[in-house]
Amino acid sequence: DRAEMALLRSARQKTVLAMMLIEIEGFDAICEEYGHTVGDDVLRATAGRLHFELRKTDTAVRLDRGQFAAMLVDQHEAEQAQLVAAKLAQALSAPVNVGVARLPLVARVGVVWSPAHGNQLLPLLQAAEAALATLPAGQGGVASAVVRA
Repeated sequence: DRAEMALLRSARQKTVLAMMLIEIEGFDAICEEYGHTVGDDVLRATAGRLHFELRKTDTAVRLDRGQFAAMLVDQHEAEQAQLVAAKLAQALSAPVNVGVARLPLVARVGVVWSPAHGNQLLPLLQAAEAALATLPAGQGGVASAVVRA
């Protein structure tokens, strides 16, 4: 598995691996109001923006509906991950042109990193989800989990 191998490499090389959970708020409402074809267009636009903003060595996947995960490898400091998360939140919150409509989007990003938040995939994803849950609905933005003592 790519994530497990990246975590092992990060520990061996003493680099930071960042894990992000990204949510396009209101995605279900977009599908209900405009249809699933428009929802698919929003997903394609989001995937294209992720591909553009991330490095080729990073990984992004769609998890469910309007939720994605991104893994950034070979970061030298956690602050780099925070900057990328902010850049992603901004890029993914730009309106999407779908047919003749211009749909506003709101993206929220929960970001954590290894080794500070753990060194296994599931705890990192859980910490990213907890960070995401701290963001107020409808406002977008970035949140990181509290570093374990």
